Amino acid sequence: MAAAARKAGVSRQSVSKARAEGRVSSDAAGKVDAAGKVDPAEVKRKVRGRPPKPVAGADDGVTLYEAKRRKELALAGLRELELAKAKGELLPANEVLEGWQAAIARSRARLLRIPYAVAPELRRAAPEGDRAIAAVLTREIHDALTELSDTKVDSFDDDEVPA
Repeated sequence: MAAAARKAGVSRQSVSKARAEGRVSSDAAGKVDAAGKVDPAEVKRKVRGRPPKPVAGADDGVTLYEAKRRKELALAGLRELELAKAKGELLPANEVLEGWQAAIARSRARLLRIPYAVAPELRRAAPEGDRAIAAVLTREIHDALTELSDTKVDSFDDDEVPA
């Protein structure tokens, strides 16, 4: 309590009285600023019985201490994102989007090539019946899907549009 009073620039007795009246909160041991998280200006306002000052321009009545706390939390969040990016745990959304678009374009192109790739073989298999045609198509589709599943992001350049 004495440390909180010193920080706030008020007497220990004032803090004690404010705590007894419920204007200043304390932990189970009766300490007002046990973890050093209390804003001295906030303690001073509570001891003197004044309402906290809202931040100028804030519509929701946010106190200066709360605004500073929010700012620090936001900055900490940004630093965590920067660290995750530096560690390679976070990818830029535009790069992920470009990768998916390239993969889909590659899939589309590969699947659209199937009829032209197997047309001659289908003509040869036609006299043998539907099973032969189905076997040719199934093999070609499996080959295309295998090729697509083996595709790596680095398989083509950023400027290259897969055919």
